[in-house]
Amino acid sequence: MEYYKDVDINLQEYDIYIIRIKRVYAFCFFISVITWGLTIVALNIGIDCVFFKREIPPNLLSIGIVMLFAMPTLRKTQPDIPEIGCALDFLCFIWCEILIGIAACMMLYSWLLRWKLPI
Repeated sequence: MEYYKDVDINLQEYDIYIIRIKRVYAFCFFISVITWGLTIVALNIGIDCVFFKREIPPNLLSIGIVMLFAMPTLRKTQPDIPEIGCALDFLCFIWCEILIGIAACMMLYSWLLRWKLPI
């Protein structure tokens, strides 16, 4: 404040403490659980396709790709969430995106290997 010593300006200083209520934390936890649940479902479908030779219908092939684009939108539903890089991302979002990407590749790869020329 030494810069303003010579200038006749009234400055007031405020300390504002903002905390999130417990419902916000509960909602963020709920979104994280949903994210992990969807990831486990996609990974289960991918593992079933590759290792257990499960036949999947063609309309189910896009589930992994759709989830890759839906997860950032689901993440943004959390109230006052910062940009990507917060602690929640390192615990949940980034790992889920990686696992869903792997599952999507597994589904597409197994479908391409078993494709038969229609007669």
